Amino acid sequence: MMQRRIWLGVGASLLLLGGCGLVSDIFDPGLASQIGLDPAIIRPQQGTIIVAFNNTTRYPAVFYCAWSLDAQNLSQKSRNFSVDVPGGNEVLECPVGLITPGSIEAEFTYNNLAAVVTAPGAGEVTYNGGPLLNGTSYLCGYVIEVRLYSIGTGENATYGVTVRVIPG
Repeated sequence: MMQRRIWLGVGASLLLLGGCGLVSDIFDPGLASQIGLDPAIIRPQQGTIIVAFNNTTRYPAVFYCAWSLDAQNLSQKSRNFSVDVPGGNEVLECPVGLITPGSIEAEFTYNNLAAVVTAPGAGEVTYNGGPLLNGTSYLCGYVIEVRLYSIGTGENATYGVTVRVIPG
């Protein structure tokens, strides 16, 4: 009887460590989080996330954005990217733990410079929100729109960046 329990324990451990989806199907999806396991380890999310850049101003702009595999540890597979708009979107393969307008610096801190606008009196535009976290702000299959807008015209215009998450 004791030997059977040991073999069952070893088998369950191998399934857990091997990333088998069967384990996550057996248990309540929130159970893994409650006992301190990252559900993405058991069953990583599949699919893509589209980051769509929308420049609603009449001037050219360059957007800056970053993503990281692990929202808690930015040193794990993080990447900064930029997009000239009009003209580009970014497609990210899941899993992605964090997405933020701006960039991740060499010290693994956030830089909230989200866009640079080529217009009279314009220049750097910062993002005032926080990073978007997987499972809280978005899921795989979603579209994240990073929108550059202006209020007013000419040299008196002010510019801002907003983020809209569109479920997929």
